[in-house]
Amino acid sequence: MVSADDRALLESFAHAPRQGEEGFAIDFLGVRTRVAFLGDGARGFSGAVTGVPVPNDFRAGAAEWLGLIRAVAAARGRFVAMELGAGWGPWLVAGAAAAAGRGIRDIRLCAVEADPGHGAFLHQHFRDNGLDPAAHRLLAAAVGPAAGEAWWPVAADPANDYGGRVIEANAGTRSGLHRVEMVGFSDLLGAEPRWDFVHLDIQGMEAAICNAAADVLAARVARLVIGTHTRRIEGELLELFHRLGWALDHEAPGRFVWRPEAPSVQDMGVLDGLQIWRNPRFAPRR
Repeated sequence: MVSADDRALLESFAHAPRQGEEGFAIDFLGVRTRVAFLGDGARGFSGAVTGVPVPNDFRAGAAEWLGLIRAVAAARGRFVAMELGAGWGPWLVAGAAAAAGRGIRDIRLCAVEADPGHGAFLHQHFRDNGLDPAAHRLLAAAVGPAAGEAWWPVAADPANDYGGRVIEANAGTRSGLHRVEMVGFSDLLGAEPRWDFVHLDIQGMEAAICNAAADVLAARVARLVIGTHTRRIEGELLELFHRLGWALDHEAPGRFVWRPEAPSVQDMGVLDGLQIWRNPRFAPRR
């Protein structure tokens, strides 16, 4: 349920043009997203200009949007954000647009994306919205509990496949995989004293990396949005952030369809879960 205050907050950031643009969907912040990034089911959004995302827009529901917008509203003079499993970087570019709309000029963005097709989307999405990729940290890598290397499946159709994840591969199962750098979550967080917003959607490693980086998260991250992929992971995250003393702003469990033939419970998922966390140790930037 979106309150009247929540809607008013979203509306206070609205800055969309009056007219659409062929080949793009434009959200309430004015961010232009190529429908070619969104998969076959999104072709109807070409030329669309969407309003405030209540209950949702072409990308996400109101709760996830509020996680970002509240982070921007709490920033003062500087906005620092990270997106893991970034895809085309929707949350970073939206955060930059929202921050710029509030007069913030010092914007630092970090993206981690292992799929080369999605990496190309990411750079294009930055350029489509007036952001110089070279001015930010866009990493062609996976993220894990510690630095190292990983095997990663190359998406044959990147626009329709955003489910890539680290693969445990032996010498006989490497067809269709490529070797990628794995960066440690703690190392990424150590690059900035404060992260206003971190969004992670990494297809099953969310609890592992958050547990490994718990102390750094507590010291440096103000708000965290997590896409979850099994109920076990959801429970582990609830335990972790309860122990750390964070506040849960929103939670929605994932949905799955039981299929005994599936290789794992994660492969039974039909809708990701969502957790939105706020670190009470952080006051708004001055």
